[in-house]
Amino acid sequence: MNEALLKQPQDLAEFSTFEPWKRELAEFVMEAERQGKSIRCKYQGFTMTPKALSECLINGLFVWGVANWEMIERTGKEDWQ
Repeated sequence: MNEALLKQPQDLAEFSTFEPWKRELAEFVMEAERQGKSIRCKYQGFTMTPKALSECLINGLFVWGVANWEMIERTGKEDWQ
């Protein structure tokens, strides 16, 4: 088995090097951070800050394509901060 596939990324930049769709997702999260937006899962309805989603992605959680997410105005009441 390819050991690179088992390696856990150390940060969002490293996460984005694994596959093109992950790069697109990482760029989306970084753009939300630059714009001061939060991120909402379109299908599950929960919200999180870009920092929280970055941490989740690095840890292998919510690794879904960018089509599953949308930027929203930050409220300070995100489900995951």
